[in-house]
Amino acid sequence: MFSTQRTDSSSIIHLVSASPLHTLRLLFKVTLLFVVLLVVGCASIEKPANWTVEEFHAKARAHLDAGEWEQAIDYYHQLEQRYPYGKYAEQSQLEVIYAYYRNYEPELAISSADQFIRLYPTHPRIDYAYYLKALSIFQSSTSLLDRLSRVDPSRQDLDPARESFEVFRALITLFPHSSYAGNARQ
Repeated sequence: MFSTQRTDSSSIIHLVSASPLHTLRLLFKVTLLFVVLLVVGCASIEKPANWTVEEFHAKARAHLDAGEWEQAIDYYHQLEQRYPYGKYAEQSQLEVIYAYYRNYEPELAISSADQFIRLYPTHPRIDYAYYLKALSIFQSSTSLLDRLSRVDPSRQDLDPARESFEVFRALITLFPHSSYAGNARQ
């Protein structure tokens, strides 16, 4: 029914509409393929809508243990949104700091550590938050490009190193018996 003619007179392409029966069969096959792909795709998607706090924590922890930092962060944030109070919410905030640190996102790790320290100053693992904050500050002093190109450390900005030192000093002063105090002294 439709025809297109190129300026090149040697080639003429005719697009003829198919019969209604052929079009219906093709439409049915495409629809069937779409439905099958949709069902298969949805079957593999996890539905955390009904998860308990323990299920969220287990899933996030599995991703954390596998080094899948972004997925772990996402599940920990979902846990905090769904269950904002209790030991799992507090623990998830600590784990998010660690995941940000390991994912080379020091600014997010630092701000998360600051928030944790402000919200839970008497938490039994507050020393860990200070420790991760100090490591993250130190990490922020060198970019990935600096680490790969082996930039001379004496040519880098020393402010983050000083700030990291101050946080390590606070850790040692506030928590002299912490398991992290030994590393902070080095």
